[in-house]
Amino acid sequence: MKRIKKARLVAAIALASTLPMGNAFAQETSSSINGTIVDSEGNVLSGATVIVIHEPTGQRKTLTTNESGRYSARGLRVGGPYSIEVTHDGYSEAEEDDVFIKLGEDRAINAVLVQDAIALDTVKAVGVAAQSATFNPDNMGAGTSVSQEQITNLPTVDRDIQDFVRLDSRVNVLDFGRGISVSGVNNRFNNITIDGVSIKDPFGLEAGNSPGLSQPFSLDTIEELSVQLSPYDVTLGDFTGANINAITKSGTNEFSGRAAFYYGNEDLRRDDDPFTNETYSLSLGGPIIKDRLFFFLAYEKEERTSQADGSGVSSGDAQQVADVASNVWGMLPGSLNAPGDIVEEEESVVLKLDWNINDYHRASFKLQKNEDVQPRFGNSSGEISLSSNWYTNTFENESYNLNLYSDWTSNFSTELRVSTSTFDKYPDVNARYPEISVEMPSGTVLLGTEQNRHANNLNVETDNIYLEGSYFLGEHDLTFGIDWKQQDIYNIYIRHGFGTYEFDSLDEFAAGTPSYYTFNQGVDPSNPYPAANWSWENLAFFIQDNWRVNDRLTLQYGLRYDVPSVGDKPRYNQDFHDAFGFANNNVMDEGVFQPRFGFNYDMSDAVAWWYWFVHGWIAECVGV
Repeated sequence: MKRIKKARLVAAIALASTLPMGNAFAQETSSSINGTIVDSEGNVLSGATVIVIHEPTGQRKTLTTNESGRYSARGLRVGGPYSIEVTHDGYSEAEEDDVFIKLGEDRAINAVLVQDAIALDTVKAVGVAAQSATFNPDNMGAGTSVSQEQITNLPTVDRDIQDFVRLDSRVNVLDFGRGISVSGVNNRFNNITIDGVSIKDPFGLEAGNSPGLSQPFSLDTIEELSVQLSPYDVTLGDFTGANINAITKSGTNEFSGRAAFYYGNEDLRRDDDPFTNETYSLSLGGPIIKDRLFFFLAYEKEERTSQADGSGVSSGDAQQVADVASNVWGMLPGSLNAPGDIVEEEESVVLKLDWNINDYHRASFKLQKNEDVQPRFGNSSGEISLSSNWYTNTFENESYNLNLYSDWTSNFSTELRVSTSTFDKYPDVNARYPEISVEMPSGTVLLGTEQNRHANNLNVETDNIYLEGSYFLGEHDLTFGIDWKQQDIYNIYIRHGFGTYEFDSLDEFAAGTPSYYTFNQGVDPSNPYPAANWSWENLAFFIQDNWRVNDRLTLQYGLRYDVPSVGDKPRYNQDFHDAFGFANNNVMDEGVFQPRFGFNYDMSDAVAWWYWFVHGWIAECVGV
């Protein structure tokens, strides 16, 4: 008998370990609570009043159940605690406290009301639907949710979301700052958003898909994080890898703040190269008007100091080159006093306002700014650079977004998102000269503007309007809306725009006879440094139905139609056409239909049946 009990336990553990874990992701910036209200006989109760209260801010939603006894509270803040009160004439009251909801979750809270004629005055009955991460009826794809508690308590070395998305075993964090890969897809095909606004590299130049040296926000500002790997929701688009979404914290009726200092060096991280990393983080949130208007403000600055590369080239050789540049060519070559350390800085500010307009409307406004600076010195074992060749990469991001959540009736609600963001990347150079390299006995000496910074500037402005309507109709949740996005891109990159000259000796430099030179400019003399100045936009329409067929089966089906367009066509090039057989000025102008279908079926009984089948087979094998 002991063997049989042990076999049962092993089988149960084996079955439990095969069940996948996931989370429901219904929306990107908020969460929902839904449920069905019935009487003690199991009959649905229409016309019941359901009040959902967010206790930290006093936000209230008052709803009425429909003819199917169902209610749905949408556009709710993530987290909690929430309290739910249910009343109906002739029935006892039901309530549930300490309810917490995750980002994008549609939490089911069901209630059973007892008739007053048979109920005691003190009886309050509530039934809470069991929450299965796997079989939540809104879970139509794979993904992972990371709570604020996990973000606060789990260890992180770089204070980067990469340390948390790796909790999902299907996510691969690449080495050398090359970002996040899902199912082998290049990280540039991921979409990373915060409060519904994309914060990924908008142009695709940065290896890690971040518009700067690292993620453009402080980890201390994040309320919750979700990773969606294969969602089927028509409201989502603009990615083929993963959709990584985060929301920032908000103020409540209680003042709260946080001050932190983080320090690291090579001894703490077993790094061979000496460095120090210092981060200063401050945040404060609280009420401006109790139960009505709240603020959250955060500031963070990070400084990473590392040793600058040394050079094997003698300073005497470099000084000879500097003297020729100054005395013969009238240049200002700069100095050799390069700092021994390189200090990279990242600075960010977040201001968020939340407004409970009334019981039916809630708004959120956020301003986010960050700036990264990265000094660059052209030194190596075989090269030395004068200060005229040094530069600093500067990254600047600024975004504004407004979210408005509205309940127009108990069955119809909307979400409106309007955002604009600007990304700038440009080099701060110390001179505007041709780049010159001179071969000296001890190595190469560089001076003048670094060849890739002669004409180099990138600006991307992104505007987005998203409007979603949700209509609650019996067993059907209808979702429909539009998603419009436009980017204006201004990019100058003219390598060798001032000219690049290489000299094999000091005498050749003094004589002005280079061994090699190259020079690039635009064909129009009045515009020697032309920019790629263009725009594109995408307009998407979507409609979807979530049909809860019964307690076990939920169907999701819908259609998304994306219409991309480009502002201007490239100039036609006959030589290109002759060489490749097609024109170079074709642009995207055709819409793309994307039908999507998913279903969720609760097979818990089937699992139980399979357990008893395995148990019976084991018992028979051992002769019982």
